[in-house]
Amino acid sequence: MTVRMKPDEHRILCERAREVGSSFSRYLIECGLFECGLRRGILTPDDRQVLQFVGFQVAKVGTNLNQIAKKLNTASGTVDLNHLDAALVEVQELSGSLKYLIGEA
Repeated sequence: MTVRMKPDEHRILCERAREVGSSFSRYLIECGLFECGLRRGILTPDDRQVLQFVGFQVAKVGTNLNQIAKKLNTASGTVDLNHLDAALVEVQELSGSLKYLIGEA
């Protein structure tokens, strides 16, 4: 695929790609997909690291909630409310992190 642009435009785009640690082609793809109102800017290496961390944390919360549900579905059906409170705090923190990443915080 060929993309035509002025030399100055190419230089600026190369600089911006370098600033966010992306290749020129990846930068064009991400800008084309995300700059049109779906997401502001492209993911920097720091953004990617934060998203990986948040993804890991979401998986942990899911595991905790599954354990709580399993306990509730057993014959005794009792759960320590502190576990529920801790899970709720984790969900709220993750929600805040995700809102920050997508620019809603």
